[in-house]
Amino acid sequence: RRERARSMSTGVTDYQWADKADRLLVPKDGALYVQDGVGDGAASTWRRLFDPTDSKWTEVGTGPLLDAKLTTDGLSVFFVWADEVCCCAVPDTADGAAPRRPPFGARGT
Repeated sequence: RRERARSMSTGVTDYQWADKADRLLVPKDGALYVQDGVGDGAASTWRRLFDPTDSKWTEVGTGPLLDAKLTTDGLSVFFVWADEVCCCAVPDTADGAAPRRPPFGARGT
């Protein structure tokens, strides 16, 4: 994306349901969150998937994450961060996932 998003609000401004799973992806305040199911209960708890401002990632790269997309089965999320296309597996529990980059990057192009 070469044009800056002109969003002036914080909080939830976008979301995506997995087509073949009961999972919701929400980019919120610069981080990625997932929720399984809807309604009350443990299954509907928000889980932080990835936050680029977390100290363990600031040495790896910087910048906003863009264009987060949930796969149809809800098992992975692809997004652009630090000038690269990244992929995170969506864990069934626990906060946080390690983004993986494809073997061929976009840096320098």
